[in-house]
Amino acid sequence: HAGLSDEAREDMAYSLNLCRRHLRPEQRRDVVARLRAKRWSTTRIAEAIGVDEKTVRNDLQVRKIPT
Repeated sequence: HAGLSDEAREDMAYSLNLCRRHLRPEQRRDVVARLRAKRWSTTRIAEAIGVDEKTVRNDLQVRKIPT
């Protein structure tokens, strides 16, 4: 994907890979925690994995990760 930044390519990869399968809540929380550790915003995480931002915030709260 010529012309895309590394960040845009990473967003695309997560979106494409995660949209191909349904994640169990625990798997989704793992992904949310991993992306948050990379300093992604809750909005960006929600868009990348195809869930509501409230779901991302709830997942972070379950893992006791600041939002």
